[in-house]
Amino acid sequence: MTRHRRALLVAVVLVATVGCLGFLTGSQALEFSANETVVSDAALDETGYQEAGNQTVRNVVNITVAGQTRQSNLTSYRYTYNRTVDASEVDGDTLGVLPENATVAGPPENDTGGAGNATVPVANTSDGVTFSVLAMPNARIGGQNVNPLASVSPEDLIRRLLETGNTSVRFEGNRTVSSLGGERTVSTFRRTASTR
Repeated sequence: MTRHRRALLVAVVLVATVGCLGFLTGSQALEFSANETVVSDAALDETGYQEAGNQTVRNVVNITVAGQTRQSNLTSYRYTYNRTVDASEVDGDTLGVLPENATVAGPPENDTGGAGNATVPVANTSDGVTFSVLAMPNARIGGQNVNPLASVSPEDLIRRLLETGNTSVRFEGNRTVSSLGGERTVSTFRRTASTR
């Protein structure tokens, strides 16, 4: 191997490990961050929703590969939107619950292999409707997914977020839509509540 090739190989190895060396030695955490995903102003204007808040969520995940435990830091973003509901828009049986069909879009990956984004309806009140957009990194270390929700099905996620009190959530089906430059699976769920 010529001297120039060796120098090039060393340079390539150094560039490839920049930022990873501390992770490999255990002295630094590996950082993953989702892309912030927000609803466009045009969509908000068209639907009557407004931003009600946003939150940056940081999770620390320990992962063990080949007997070595390392730390990764995940940064996720949650934006919440709401709108008021006029009494003429709902009947007495559905006031205070989500519309009949709530959907969740499966997380796409960005072009860097991370930042899976999901749209998740979160809550509903008698005077308004609220939904959240949650963007979480979809990162892998040593072949293992470090996203804490990666192994949770859309149905389980909806159940965890929505099922309270006298309500039930039932899976209705999937459909494919084009979104964010690719095909996405949208799962539809029905939420019902008993009124007393």
